[in-house]
Order: sequence, then C-alpha cells, then structure tokens
Amino acid sequence: MSAVSPLGEPRLIPVSRIRPYQANPRRRPDKAVEQVARSIREFGWQQPIVVDREMVIIIGHTRYHAAKHLGEKEAPVIVDDRLTPDQVRALRVVDNRTHDYTTWDYPLLISELDGLDELYAGVLDLADWQAIISQYEDAQAEAELGFDPETAAALAGEHTLTVTFVTRENADAAGPAILDLPGVTNVTYARK
Repeated sequence: MSAVSPLGEPRLIPVSRIRPYQANPRRRPDKAVEQVARSIREFGWQQPIVVDREMVIIIGHTRYHAAKHLGEKEAPVIVDDRLTPDQVRALRVVDNRTHDYTTWDYPLLISELDGLDELYAGVLDLADWQAIISQYEDAQAEAELGFDPETAAALAGEHTLTVTFVTRENADAAGPAILDLPGVTNVTYARK
C-alpha cells in the first residue's frame, strides 16, 4: 500500500453509529476528553475520527468521547476500509505511541504561550502549563552556576562538560536546563 493513497473525504456520521474499540489499550483520563472538547468547541473539528468498515474507531477515541461530552450529534469521520485487521491493530498502537518519543522545548513553548492567556486560558489549560513551566524555570535557576561572562566564555571555549544521570527520567527532566549551561555538550544517562 502506498503511503500517498488517498483516504477519502471526511463525512459527517452520527456519533451514535461510531463504535469505540473495546480492547483499546490507551487510557483516556477525563482531563484529556475535556481538553479536546474545549479545543473542538473553540476551533472546530481539525481532525476527523478514522474508523474501519464496521465503524469501529481506529484513530480518534478521545475525539469521539469529546464529541459525546459536547452532545454532538455528528462527527467528521473517514472510513478506512483499505487496511487489514492486523494493520488496523498496529495503527491503533502506533498512533497512540508516537507522542511518547517527543518532548517539549520549554523556551519555545513559553514564547508560544505568551499573550494567549486572556483568550485561550481555558482551551490551553494555562493554569496547568504554568505549574509545569514554573518547575522548568525553577530547575533552570537551580542549574545556573553564576559564572561571570568572562568565565562562562572561557568554560565554553576551552572545556567540555558531560553530565550523566542514573535514569533517563532524570536526564529528561534536568537535561534542557543543563544543556543551556556554558560548556555542556551532552547529557546522558547510565544504563544499569
């Protein structure tokens, strides 16, 4: 199957005809459903739900539950009848797994959120983001060594510093702030 074969146009389908996949291993907290519902209410449907020929969801369980939460009668749906049952199962997993491989660039995120607080505080859940950003800023402040500019330049020009963490989680949490320090070229973790 070519990656460019067209899926077809989304069409409005009654929400009552759409069926969640009962063995979906991805858990959906109410908070996720509420946030997607806020996004749909604010911006409209930007992504359709994808179902198989039996109207069972392949991609879009959270959007489906958000539609129900909003009391929507119809939702945009693409029926993908090209995939084998094994491809459908694999797609359900991979679609929910890809976000596990990404992280936030907090300086860029902070600049993207700047000025959106009045209009989009609820849609973006800015209160929650503020707590996350504060933790990042606190970690960044703790990581500052307080070198004067001349010392910082000398360190960056003449030395390299590698920081190794015991766990990947610690490296992911502290890494962005540490990479901003003069002379840091790498942040790693040691596998046990």
